[in-house]
Amino acid sequence: MKLFGNKLSKAKNSTTTSLADLSFLEMLGIDGKSINPSRIGEITYFTCLKTLSDKVSSLPPQIFKTDGDCSERIPHYLNYILQTQPNPYMNASIFWSTVEYNRNHFGNAFIYIESFTSGKNNGKTKALWLLNSEQMQIFIDDAGLFGTIGKLWYIWSDIQTGKMYRYNSAQVLHLKSWATMYGAGIVGLSVRNILTNYIDQAQYATAFINNLVKNGMITDKIILSYTGDLGDKASTALVNNVESFSKSNTGKFIPLPLGITATNLQSKLTDSQFIELNKYNAIQIAGAFSIKPQYLNDFDKGNYANVQLQQESMYKDCLLPILQQYEQEMAIKLFTQSEKDAGYYINFNIDTILRASFNERLTSYSTAINSGVLTPNEARNMENRQAKDGGDDLMMNGAYAPLRLISQGINYAKGTAPITEPSK
Repeated sequence: MKLFGNKLSKAKNSTTTSLADLSFLEMLGIDGKSINPSRIGEITYFTCLKTLSDKVSSLPPQIFKTDGDCSERIPHYLNYILQTQPNPYMNASIFWSTVEYNRNHFGNAFIYIESFTSGKNNGKTKALWLLNSEQMQIFIDDAGLFGTIGKLWYIWSDIQTGKMYRYNSAQVLHLKSWATMYGAGIVGLSVRNILTNYIDQAQYATAFINNLVKNGMITDKIILSYTGDLGDKASTALVNNVESFSKSNTGKFIPLPLGITATNLQSKLTDSQFIELNKYNAIQIAGAFSIKPQYLNDFDKGNYANVQLQQESMYKDCLLPILQQYEQEMAIKLFTQSEKDAGYYINFNIDTILRASFNERLTSYSTAINSGVLTPNEARNMENRQAKDGGDDLMMNGAYAPLRLISQGINYAKGTAPITEPSK
């Protein structure tokens, strides 16, 4: 695969890989080794990653052009790359889902922009490739080693071949988390590192519950009561025998010598407020992603009746800043200068998550059409229906009149005569 020019060095022995090999995924920017690390095993953290990845991948980016005071969606060659197939090995849904995963889990997502180098499409985007976030280094060339002083460079290492590639900032889409290193806005910080303590606490809680389940909801502390003194050697032998029997048998009963009783050292979850603390910990983790509790199936302060309000809150409070970063980064680096000057921009279609019920949409369309805001064909287009003849005219109630005329006792003109201003 020709990824991509500008090689810095080459290893002595190159390697080949198959589509079934995890190393091939790593070449595409999907780290097979870290796709399931210990920290992602925490269910709240995993749920937050999945929620954001699913939401971003379900919102297709669209290309618009500003013409004076209005904007319209236009056909563009980038539409197929952004909405269907960014590169020959991925569809758009998997691509954007993985990009968002990298952005949150590693703090940065890097996408190489492969462009045509000759022919009629020279300079246009050919494909988008994910680069492994952990194999990327970012440099600001203060010494002018690569030519221009102060320019930003991306150095990416291909761990399969040992090659290194150098890209300037215009060749890489760099999407980063909301927190950046030193607050400089250049390198994003991983959310998992920011939440290390909370994620560790959640994993300890999960391990504790798993241990209880394995032991039949009995804690691993058992008191053996007996009369007399067995001595250190005999006591150790007794404990070892009980532990050995417990591990080698799955039954509920343990045989004990006469005069010895076993008592479980109880630790009630309710007494230690385990459930409340665990829920609070989960909410803190979700809060770092700006994800509301209802997306963690916590409906203590919500219900299924306000789903639409929850969807709007998800877009405004969580997705809007993320999507704006995507839109601005792509508009800066995917459009030519002439397209930027012509008013081209990229916008995600949020209607897929804010879409109301059919009856609610009809009511909104009716209000917009009767108020002269939308034409019938524009409303039909929103419902993916064909335009009809005569549906491009704006309509409005003919009884409407300016307020300044009504205040002077003039409601509306009779017949076909136009309304005229009263003489001053």
